[in-house]
Amino acid sequence: MANMICNGLSLEYEAFGDADKPAVFLIAGLGFQLIDWPVAFCESVAAEGFHVIRFDNRDIGLSQKLNEKGIPDLGRIMQQLQNGEVPAVPYHLSQMAADLAALMEGLSIHQAHIIGMSMGGMIAQLMAIFYPEKVLSLTSIMSSSGNRQLPPSTPAATSVLMSAPASQDVEDVVDFGLKVNDVIGSPGHRWERSYSYLCDKELFTGRIYAPICCGACLEPAGVGVAGRHGANPRDSWKRRSASAAGSGHGHGATDSGCEAGTGCGNGA
Repeated sequence: MANMICNGLSLEYEAFGDADKPAVFLIAGLGFQLIDWPVAFCESVAAEGFHVIRFDNRDIGLSQKLNEKGIPDLGRIMQQLQNGEVPAVPYHLSQMAADLAALMEGLSIHQAHIIGMSMGGMIAQLMAIFYPEKVLSLTSIMSSSGNRQLPPSTPAATSVLMSAPASQDVEDVVDFGLKVNDVIGSPGHRWERSYSYLCDKELFTGRIYAPICCGACLEPAGVGVAGRHGANPRDSWKRRSASAAGSGHGHGATDSGCEAGTGCGNGA
C-alpha cells in the first residue's frame, strides 16, 4: 500500500495490475476500509486487463482522520434530513469526490471507470456530475441517488447503520461488524464467525472475511466518524444529466437497503 496527499489530506491506496491498462477506482461505503474490496476481487478485475485502485476515504482506515472535527450526532442529522433541513456537517460527499479527483491527478490517471458501493456509489455519482471528463463509466452498487421518492432502507438496516459497537474493545468491534453484515450483507456470503479468523491479519486476502472489524485500522468511532459528511447525496439525482458516462447500478434481490419487493435503484 501507499499514501498520497490529495485535496490537502493523506489518502491510503493500493493498486493491482498493469498501470498502462485502463484504470478502475473502487470506492468503499460508510465505515468501510479499502480492504472491504477483497484482494481476490481486485486481482480478478486486474486479470481482465485493468489497473485497479482501491483506497481509504478520508476519516477511515489508514487515510487521514479529521478528529478535530468531532463526532457528529447521526440521529440528529438523519432527523434534520427527514425534515428537509440542511444539517451542519464538517464536509460533504462532494468534497470526498474531490479527494478522488485529486488522487487520480496525483497518479497521472486522466480517466477511469468509477465503481462505488453504498456511500461509495453516492461519491461515484458525484464524480460523474462534477468531474465528467474523468469518468469513463459509472457503476453504483447498493446505493442511492438521493431522490426521496425512491424506496427507503429497511428499518433494520437504518438502525444498524446508525448504531455503534458496545465498547472500543476489539471483541465488541468484531461483534458489531458481524451484526452489520448479518443485516446488510448477502445471505449467501456471510462472514466467517471465528474470532481468531477475523483478527488474523494473515488471512485478510479476500473471499469471506470481516475487514471492517480489525483488518487494517481499528477505529472504534467508526460509522460516527464517517458520518461527518452528512451521509446524503442530496440532489445528485437532479444533476445526473450533467454526465455522459455510461452507467449501471445493482441491488441484490434481498438488499436491505431497499424495502422488500420494491426493486429500488438509483434512478429518478
